[in-house]
Formats: sequence, C-alpha cells, structure tokens
Amino acid sequence: MNLYSRQVVRADAERGVGYRAVEPTLPLTDMGYEAAPHALGDFIRFVSHEYDGPRIYVTENGVSDPTPPKDGVVDDRLRVELLRGFLEGLAGAIDDGADVRAYYVWSLLDNFEWALGYSRRFGIVWVDYETQARIPKASACFFAGVIRRNGFER
Repeated sequence: MNLYSRQVVRADAERGVGYRAVEPTLPLTDMGYEAAPHALGDFIRFVSHEYDGPRIYVTENGVSDPTPPKDGVVDDRLRVELLRGFLEGLAGAIDDGADVRAYYVWSLLDNFEWALGYSRRFGIVWVDYETQARIPKASACFFAGVIRRNGFER
C-alpha cells in the first residue's frame, strides 16, 4: 500500500458516487494533503481487519517538504514530525496484530515527479538539480536512527 494522507468523506445520496469529500480539519502540507500521520496506522488496521490479516507492504509513505538548505543543512522538521507520527501509527498497528512485512519512506532523493516536475521535494536527501550535489536532510538522520535501532522511543 501507499499512503500519504487521508481523505474524510460523508455519505451523499445526491452524488453519483454516493459520497462527498469533507473539508480538511488538519493543517495542509505543501501538496495540499492533510498532515494526518495517524492515517497510516488507521489504514493498516482497516486493511488487516477487512481482509483477514494479509501481509502488508508499505511501499510509499511520506510527505513533500519544501525546506531549503541553510548553511549546508536541511532542517525539514515537518517531515521528521510526520514520519515519526506515521511510524508510531505503523508500530501501533503491528502491536495490534497487523502483519506488516516492509516499510519504505517516500522517497530517498528529491527527484522529478511525473506530474509536478521538480516543483516538490519528496526526498529525505536534498538534491541540487544543477550540480547533483546531495545533502542528507534532518529526516534522513531521523530515519537512519530508526533503522539503526530497529525502532524508536514512543
């Protein structure tokens, strides 16, 4: 599964699809998505329950964060905060019995996004597109620590 946020909907019999989107209640990210890190754990629990405990692979999860480098450092605090929340939800779902086999952060490097070109920064490593120089962001350091410890304090 891939998950970046949530979309709350309500029943609406007057629409052909039978529902309508509800206005976001949480702050929005650079992509216009709700900053809803709890959504990953909620969705994993739903899939695990609804489909009788399948093996789950989270192949993309993360957030766009436009924080630029300053003095050779990219302090992408929003991404760190949301990644921590996503991982807390993931760990909670595993504690509740979900069979999660893999988790991949979205994405290693800032890159060309097929629909948005170079206008968004998805990676945990900042890329200077002119020179191809790379700077690991604060989120890369956070995620490296999670991997090193095989977890984090909740």
